[in-house]
Amino acid sequence: REARREEARADAATRKEERVRDKEEADQRLLHDQARELEAARAEFLQGRTAANEQGEELSEATEEAEEYKNAAGRFQEEQEEGEQALQTQQEQSRVEEEELETARKRLEALARLKPKHSSPYAKVMHLAGAVFSGFLLGTCLTCSWRMGRRSSPVQHY
Repeated sequence: REARREEARADAATRKEERVRDKEEADQRLLHDQARELEAARAEFLQGRTAANEQGEELSEATEEAEEYKNAAGRFQEEQEEGEQALQTQQEQSRVEEEELETARKRLEALARLKPKHSSPYAKVMHLAGAVFSGFLLGTCLTCSWRMGRRSSPVQHY
């Protein structure tokens, strides 16, 4: 009886040791699985953080690009306003020049009315008299040269 008790105690102790060993192995497997899950979660977290950093950089670049477009739009609007102002100034100058030309035209018309016209009868008579006198002088010169050419001996002056 005592031997059976000893044997039963030994079997119980062995089963207890096996249960403890099985429990320790299960705990070790559980710890190992948890460590792998933790490492996988850590890797996933690092990937997520890297992706978030990349998205943050992309967002930053997009923000900078949007700011550049905004600045370019502002410069374009300023240039457009400057162009419109220049056009208005040029139109104003053109209007002033047109007014000055109109004033000058009116002055010339007024001066033309004040000056004597060359088509007056007196001017025509003077023009005709000058033409007749010029013709007379030319005819005289031609006649003298012709007569000089007909003489065989030179003219003797006494």
